[in-house]
Amino acid sequence: MKHASSILIRSIFTSLFLLGDFTADLALANEPPAILASHRSQLQSQLPSHLTMRLPADSWLQELLTSEEDYSVHIFPASAESGLAIGLFTCDDISPDCLIASFSTLEVSSPTAQAALQQHQAAAAPITLAPEARGYLLDGSKLSPQAELSSVVWVQDNQLYAVRFPADVRQTGLYLAHSMAIAPPLSGISTITETANAPTEESEVTTRNQIIELSSGGLAALAEALAQQLPAAVSMRLPERMLSLETTANDEANYQLEVIPTTTSDTLTASIFTCRATTPDCFLGHFSASAGTSAAAEDLHRQHQEQGNSVTLSREITAYVLELVEGDAFSPLVSVMWQQDRQFYRLQFPVQARQNMLFTALSMIKGPIVVSAHSEPVAVTADNGRGDESLSSIPEEPAPLLQLQEVETAAISDSTAQALPPDSVSPDASEEAVPAPASEAEPSLLERAEIEIRGVEVKGSTIFDKIDFQPILEEAGIHPNLLENETQTVNLPQLINVANGITQLYVDQGYITSQAIPPNRDNFPDVSENGIVYLQVIEGQLGEINIQGTEHLQESYVRSRLELGVTSPLRIDRIEEQLRLLQVDPNLSAVEATLKPTGTLGLSNLEVTVEEAPTFVAGISVDNYSPPRVGSERTGIDVALRNLAGWGDSLSGSYFRSTTGGAEVFDFRYTVPLNAMNGTLQFRAAPERNEVTLSDFRELGLRGEIERYGVQLRQPVIRSLNEELALSLGFTFQEGQTFVFDQEPAPFGIGPDEDGVSRTSVFTFRQEYVSRDSFGAWALQSQFNFGTGLFEATANPSSIPDGQFFSWLFQAQRLQRLSDKHLLVIGADVQLTPNMLLPAHQFTIGGGQLVRGFRQNARSGDNGFRFSIEDRITVTRLPSGVPEVQLAPFVDMGMVWNTAGNPNILPEQRFLAGVGIGGIWDWFLGIERLSVRLDYALPLIDLEDRGNNAQDSGFYFRVNYRTE
Repeated sequence: MKHASSILIRSIFTSLFLLGDFTADLALANEPPAILASHRSQLQSQLPSHLTMRLPADSWLQELLTSEEDYSVHIFPASAESGLAIGLFTCDDISPDCLIASFSTLEVSSPTAQAALQQHQAAAAPITLAPEARGYLLDGSKLSPQAELSSVVWVQDNQLYAVRFPADVRQTGLYLAHSMAIAPPLSGISTITETANAPTEESEVTTRNQIIELSSGGLAALAEALAQQLPAAVSMRLPERMLSLETTANDEANYQLEVIPTTTSDTLTASIFTCRATTPDCFLGHFSASAGTSAAAEDLHRQHQEQGNSVTLSREITAYVLELVEGDAFSPLVSVMWQQDRQFYRLQFPVQARQNMLFTALSMIKGPIVVSAHSEPVAVTADNGRGDESLSSIPEEPAPLLQLQEVETAAISDSTAQALPPDSVSPDASEEAVPAPASEAEPSLLERAEIEIRGVEVKGSTIFDKIDFQPILEEAGIHPNLLENETQTVNLPQLINVANGITQLYVDQGYITSQAIPPNRDNFPDVSENGIVYLQVIEGQLGEINIQGTEHLQESYVRSRLELGVTSPLRIDRIEEQLRLLQVDPNLSAVEATLKPTGTLGLSNLEVTVEEAPTFVAGISVDNYSPPRVGSERTGIDVALRNLAGWGDSLSGSYFRSTTGGAEVFDFRYTVPLNAMNGTLQFRAAPERNEVTLSDFRELGLRGEIERYGVQLRQPVIRSLNEELALSLGFTFQEGQTFVFDQEPAPFGIGPDEDGVSRTSVFTFRQEYVSRDSFGAWALQSQFNFGTGLFEATANPSSIPDGQFFSWLFQAQRLQRLSDKHLLVIGADVQLTPNMLLPAHQFTIGGGQLVRGFRQNARSGDNGFRFSIEDRITVTRLPSGVPEVQLAPFVDMGMVWNTAGNPNILPEQRFLAGVGIGGIWDWFLGIERLSVRLDYALPLIDLEDRGNNAQDSGFYFRVNYRTE
């Protein structure tokens, strides 16, 4: 016996289930291969009248035995509680050392069942065994101390079922539990007798899901009717097993078949109902078969490929699931379609029965074939979807793990509903697993044939090492580190489990188009070369990136950015990240992507559909963020023309004018993208005119003019969804002049020349960093400014400010989500310099965007800092979940000071602070993209030069509307 050696359990009773006190009643030794199924009558005679029992599949029981091994079956009825346990042993007695596996059931309300269930729920991993059966796996190998038995329990039929098995055959044990959960329940003999004798009108109808075994009746009885209706060119497969939706417990004869007439001779659709009436309440599903030459079926299959999600039914057959199909009285339906037997098959089930449909499809691909009664007597050979006349001479490769991936909001989601065994469900998974493992398609291939090997080696893997595969080999019961002269025996299921484990390792790391190829079933056991079994890994690659939807934007703009996410092997999360970055690209309004197979194993193409964003964007605003001396209220407009030349370039401009006419500010920028990392080159021109319009100074005609011209090269060096680091080099030339009495040049302050002219030629080096996390985001910016003497920049003696200087400006902001209703916004700025600066380069504080509670630019100096903290409290939200109305209490403060020796004297009150509250209203008055912000602040410092403007009183407002 290769398993269950020296099993450490207190007694045989607790090893069977922890179900309490069972008494051995029946021993059946040296049985034929039908280990349990041949003893149903004996089992039923021991079952309590109100309980049922489900039996595991014999094919998986045989995996626990060697061909030479004798075994015995013992039944243990519970003596104290209502239940039954079955033990499989390798000897005639019931010694724990001989136990192979046990299968038990108890009434779920019993104390022992509740205790066992609570124990597993608290310490075990949840798994989905069947659509209506969620179980819990307690892995003995992971307990402390380790136990040699593992167990699975689940609630079904209002009972608690349990399977216990050696911990080193975890996968086979899960298969046993899975096969029990999908097996038809057996009732006790007394229950059967009572049901047969009960009057029909008093029979109880159950509504739990059942497995209908077609070999024992049910739809198999309708095969003759199907044969009469089938067109000559079409055959139909019947599922071997099928989950019913709502069926009677004891009247399988009530299944009704309706054949839908077709106008062609190449298609037949049969509808199955679970009662005599053909009503939606009894509707089970549509089953269709079409000849491979049917143009309509080919178009329909193409629609499933392009719009649906792929599902692997077997190594050779890939189907496509199309959700929410409309079309008849039973709509909406979910549809699955695949190619097999050189023709098309299709199932359509109600949307709530999606899992049942997939289970039926899995059973159907290996089910019996019904041939038309009108066809010539020729043999129908199943081709498993290969669709070629010379199938026996063509080696078949397994289908890729990912045939089709639909992408919503630029995100590729893993929708490969593969036919994996229950163990493929992660411990935290909430979705139901497809019930039948693909490796169970042909039970004859899972016989106990074994080969002797010296080891298993994996070829073709470039990202994983041998050590990464060791846990997978150990999980399959294969020793990964045999000595030079040591050998071990393995069977085909073990090698398939290794291949599946390696494939899952790739998938877990995001390489969803990579896979390991299991040994060829047809050649097993001749798979060993010099005692070594080689498993080939096909690492997925990306072929072509095809772009659709571009009208003016060049395809290379999209393709080059997606290529940044292309790795070898293909890693889906890298592609997904680039798609998400494209989704926020201002040149695009929508991005969708589909990953499609090419027909070459492991090679996929990326089909991308984009929608270009509007070329013209505009906004208009009104606020009081302007200095009062030139007019505190202002209006502004900004426009942008995007993608002018087709390579993603943009031209933007803005214009602000104070309501008194004292300030006119223009800003024009042209930005050209340089590379796929969003490196840009920007040119800027920003002329400005200012005039003091305060009544006390209007007669003096004080005004100024400024011209700015700049160029900046910006290059991100790190760019992802959650992080970006960019470096910038720039140069700005600025020239300004001031006047009195409108026309007379004159300097304001010490620094400009006698004509009021000041010039600076400044090189800048900027570093920007943005980091996003689950609680908020950081934004950091540092800029070094180097004032030079180029282009006749202002030059003065060392004791007077001029254009030769160095300064450093640092800005930081933190967005911190405290709760669903509280968003904390913290900001800080600081400027430091060892030099005396001209006014245009000094640090300013005061105003609605700087320090609230004071007028705009109330103080300025060579050095300074600002700090602000604001709590945005959501009052109401839009239907999309975005905040609509927010309250924002805040605290602002700042300070400035001059470098020692600066002849421009600052007021003594250089520290400002204020507290207040703001209100933010997006979609103001229900108008989309119209936003309003109002702030009121109380100054904590009483300035001696405070005026009577609204800003001096602490009131600020901004109204803004944008076209997008």
